[in-house]
Amino acid sequence: MDPTAPAFNRVAAPTVEDLDQRALLIRDKFSAEGWLCPRCYQVNNQIDNLLYRVPAFECTNPDKCNAKCPGTVELSITDCIMNTVRTNFLIRSQGDNRNCTAHAVLAGMDAALKIEGALRGVPVLQPLNGTSLLRDYHRFYPDGVGHEREREWRGYRRYEQLLRVAQAFGVEYVSPMRTITRALRLQSWFRLTTRQTSMDYLVRLIANGYPLLATMEIGRWFRMAADGHLYMGPPAEFPGNHAVLLIGSVARQVVLPNNITRQSEVVPSLLFKARNSNGSTAHRSAAQGGYGGDVYLLAQDLGPYLYGFRIEIPTWMLPNDAHGCMEQHVCLVENVSVCVWLLRRMVVMVSSSRSYLIHMVIMVSSSRTLSYLRCVAVRSLLDPCIKLILPFLELVRPQFNPGCESRF
Repeated sequence: MDPTAPAFNRVAAPTVEDLDQRALLIRDKFSAEGWLCPRCYQVNNQIDNLLYRVPAFECTNPDKCNAKCPGTVELSITDCIMNTVRTNFLIRSQGDNRNCTAHAVLAGMDAALKIEGALRGVPVLQPLNGTSLLRDYHRFYPDGVGHEREREWRGYRRYEQLLRVAQAFGVEYVSPMRTITRALRLQSWFRLTTRQTSMDYLVRLIANGYPLLATMEIGRWFRMAADGHLYMGPPAEFPGNHAVLLIGSVARQVVLPNNITRQSEVVPSLLFKARNSNGSTAHRSAAQGGYGGDVYLLAQDLGPYLYGFRIEIPTWMLPNDAHGCMEQHVCLVENVSVCVWLLRRMVVMVSSSRSYLIHMVIMVSSSRTLSYLRCVAVRSLLDPCIKLILPFLELVRPQFNPGCESRF
């Protein structure tokens, strides 16, 4: 590893109070009804989140009756609509490469960008370029993602290395050549210990727009699992041999084997919806015309650690700055048009006296899409000319264009 590699430390995960405040940003959202505990008759009302209102999976009775939700409650980041903008995002494909960890990070940034855009009513149409993340990672870890020689760089630590790189350099957007490259950076990231974290807290994180990076064990039957199927991985020899992104959850009655009686029984279970990186044809479903989807995992099949992050909000997505920039943009365009009119009048006056011969070529775009930087550059060039000729034009302007006096 390069000793100059970025070393951003993780931060604390969002608290329950932070999630409650984030839930107030949107009023209209999908809701699920609460449930009555069959043991203690405690009413478990729905909990407000950013994307969904869902009840807790475990009974909220302070006496800890340990009852589970007997009904079916499902949520998914890909099924939300906020401000008429969908939060669904593409399914990435790693091909035959061993970089599932990088694709999970990219999928998480895709989801976070879609959510932040929908929260502000801005659809995101420009995808992220995963090649830039792999390139920046290779600068500090020459072996590349999935081929690290040192054991301490593998497993869940690969997540931390990728998150540090994405926080330091960001992930570039897909853009044409010879254009200014923009990048989406991470603001911060956090780590959770799976066995020490409440399942309801994990559900709340996902329901508030924080997709979680996870590891899991897969075998030969993983590719045979269809969309919406529950996959139970083999016993872990090496913790976490595949990386996925948790984007949803479902509480339902599932038939599971009892380790004591060795018989199958129906038990209420909490499943997590995982977004894989094997392309849109993996986990096929007949209902989707042969296209793929997501699989479900049990909580005990998740790796030892989960990761979440916050992205830096792009400036073009901020409504106040965008509105102020547009007003200044329109003002600058109008000022440029006034400058052009003044210089043209100066050329007419000078050339009519036959004392000088001036050839001036002014190329100013009148389109509303004229960039802010170009407007500033044009204005900076023309302002000195205006200051010099404005006193003179105040005397002679009416004889050239009396109708334009109201523009000043």
